Amino acid sequence: MDYNDEKKKQLNIIVDDLFSEFNEEKIQLKNLLCENRNRIEEIDHLIVELMRDEDSNYKLFSPRESKTKNENRIQTLKEEKKRLQEENEEIEKKLFYYENKEKKISILNTVVEKQDFDYNHSSSNINETIVKVQEIERKRIARDLHDSTVQNLAHIIHKIDLSSKFIESDITRTKIEMQIIKKDIRQIISDMRKIIYDLQPIDFSDKSFSEEVDKLVQSLSDLSEIVYQINIVDSIDDCDNYVLITVMNIIKEAFINSIKYSGAKHIKLKIEMIRNEIVLVIEDDGVGIDLNLDQIDYNESNENFGIRIMKERTKIFGGQFEITSGEEGGTIITVHIPYLVKGV
Repeated sequence: MDYNDEKKKQLNIIVDDLFSEFNEEKIQLKNLLCENRNRIEEIDHLIVELMRDEDSNYKLFSPRESKTKNENRIQTLKEEKKRLQEENEEIEKKLFYYENKEKKISILNTVVEKQDFDYNHSSSNINETIVKVQEIERKRIARDLHDSTVQNLAHIIHKIDLSSKFIESDITRTKIEMQIIKKDIRQIISDMRKIIYDLQPIDFSDKSFSEEVDKLVQSLSDLSEIVYQINIVDSIDDCDNYVLITVMNIIKEAFINSIKYSGAKHIKLKIEMIRNEIVLVIEDDGVGIDLNLDQIDYNESNENFGIRIMKERTKIFGGQFEITSGEEGGTIITVHIPYLVKGV
């Protein structure tokens, strides 16, 4: 048995031991919880019986100012019930804690089973994919700057040259052109600020994933009249931040691609957990896309640029990317990314 196999075996033993330990503790806690609930039910019946006995017999023959014969017993039972309820709350918290830990261990076990422990090779693949994503991003930024900012600046220079020719002969026209130039410059500044903002890393330290999705939808609503339908079935807030950032960037890329090229009126996003994977399904009702994989991989058209970068982002974490046509047209993007818990 080589070093890697030995390490894998040791990790499997640790995982199995943790599962056994948590299961034993959970069984004991569940038994105690059941006993407490049965006792609480018994206490409720006893209190009812004591109060019925008190109402029908004792109060008829005793002075009002004196304590009933069952009052102390009822009070004791109520105190016991309260103690058991508080104990059950603590038990339920512990059970939730163990179930959460088991979930993390299950994910760790999945990683162990899939991992070949060739760390140098794995790191090389990840680094290669990251470099690819960076290069695609650089090309896309350069293209966006060329197609928008650079061309707009060239157009403004042309307007300034034109205005300078009739600045003395037609002062009114010159003033109008200057106002137009001022407006165009402000638009360029706004576009540059947006590009800079988009380059800033997403921070999930003070907001949930769903809040970030809502923020994205709100910002994109100004660009088109597309109606968004967001369905986050399972929370992924305790996932690794780098995975969350990757998922968020894929969603953003898919949305922008749809806005620019699909002519869609509706976009649907569904996020759920399936077998320790985050599954994204992004669907629009636009014109669809050419599903020639070679073209998507190598053609550097604007539309395929977005698809290519989504695929490369998915590969960073060993995920799967699929793009298909809807039954009634449109495009469906399905992404599977392993769920990595923070700190695991």
